[in-house]
Amino acid sequence: MMQYYFNDFSELNGADIVGDGRFGEYPYLDHYWEEKVKHPFILKYEDKYAELAFVRKIEQGNKLYYSITEFFVM
Repeated sequence: MMQYYFNDFSELNGADIVGDGRFGEYPYLDHYWEEKVKHPFILKYEDKYAELAFVRKIEQGNKLYYSITEFFVM
């Protein structure tokens, strides 16, 4: 699903495919499955992938909030 996301943004950021025919890799993808403060959400609609969201938990002093770092709807 990330490749579709990259493709959508390519018209805005000028990204192009690399040698293997893809737009490259998301540099922090593994972190969303490994770090307790990062949360991947992949949603399905009628048993088909429909949306992805990457959310990061941020604590600053006594404040806690969540930041959507990536969001994509097919």
